[in-house]
Amino acid sequence: MFIKELTATEFAKDPRLTADSVLLVKEAISHWPAVGRWTPSFFARQCADIRVTVKYFTSAGITSQFLSMKYFVELLQAFNENPENRDIAPYCHDVPIFLQNPDLIADIEAFPSHLLPEFYRANWWEYVQFFISPSGATTPLHFDTLRTHNLFFQVMGDKDFYLIPWQDRNKCKRRGWRWFDCDPSASEDLCQLESSGVTVRKVKVSAGDMFYMPAGTLHHVKSNADCISFNLDFHNKTSVLKSFMGIKEGMPRTNLFYNWLTFRALFLGMDRSEFFKKYRSYLNFIS
Repeated sequence: MFIKELTATEFAKDPRLTADSVLLVKEAISHWPAVGRWTPSFFARQCADIRVTVKYFTSAGITSQFLSMKYFVELLQAFNENPENRDIAPYCHDVPIFLQNPDLIADIEAFPSHLLPEFYRANWWEYVQFFISPSGATTPLHFDTLRTHNLFFQVMGDKDFYLIPWQDRNKCKRRGWRWFDCDPSASEDLCQLESSGVTVRKVKVSAGDMFYMPAGTLHHVKSNADCISFNLDFHNKTSVLKSFMGIKEGMPRTNLFYNWLTFRALFLGMDRSEFFKKYRSYLNFIS
């Protein structure tokens, strides 16, 4: 797995994403008003009544609640004040934040929509998934459920990403379609993975950074502080065609539906508004 790290100035000279390289652009978005402004307290004030999905990642699987943003921030504060409950972190996860509060778009000026396939550029904000996580929160090893590319923006705090290439997926104790029962951040599991020939790379993504993972990249993510971030999953023509190979590996029917929609949009010219009416439910999809 090739990982490229660039400064914002270096990236500006050749601003593109490549399907075979992970890319970290340091301080790419540090000029955004959101960096420094967005905090959990800010969202408790500005988005108090919007409904958000709160997930809990446990050894038994994923559970979720549907709560107001204000109540979630209260849970987050209580969690931070009570170290005895560190194993059950409330994670505001997969929220279409700009659909719920379009005023926030002004805080992310000069969004680099030119990096996306043309289909996504005009209304890029519709596809965003937003996250708030407490320090210590972990998302176990997985790949993005539609096998999309992932363009990720870290607004507050920093996260460690442990990355494994797609071709090593069947050496990682795969469970179901996209989850894995190993922890590449743990020394024992890391040794077992490496002895099996699996390449694990660690990348720290800090506030103000932009991060790109090619389609299918396995990632285990740990928040090192209270974090705010958002990402945009997207397909190009190549990745959506490759996604259908997942049918042989147990890709769920719902995933197949979303990928078929995207195939129609990219290859057959499906109307954008009609596409998004059917695709929007993906933004809160729990797989």
